[in-house]
Amino acid sequence: MFHKVKNVTALPEYVLLAHFMDGSDKLYDMKQLFAQYPIFRSFETTPGLFEQAKADVGGYGIVWNEDIDIDADEIYQNGTDTRAPFSGLIAMSDATVLSRIPAIPHQDITIVGDIEKQLE
Repeated sequence: MFHKVKNVTALPEYVLLAHFMDGSDKLYDMKQLFAQYPIFRSFETTPGLFEQAKADVGGYGIVWNEDIDIDADEIYQNGTDTRAPFSGLIAMSDATVLSRIPAIPHQDITIVGDIEKQLE
């Protein structure tokens, strides 16, 4: 099963806070990869690079540039469960999509109580 990342926040000390489509939140310490995968040491040597973390278009990973990325399942399986301060609230991106749905005019909505009165 694929676990898709909805969005990600780069925190201090090279820690990621990843929000997944299933509603879970994970903390992932990228420092654990520095020794095994030297490409990740670029975060220490290139100021501002780590903070550029973003979910890739399909949500299958987190990317920084054409050379540096990490799989969403790695973070999901080996990250630490957490609860972000605003978990459960609607994201601005979701609200934007919802705002495009046409509203139903209130005169077209029948209230259940009105129906019961009409049946009497």
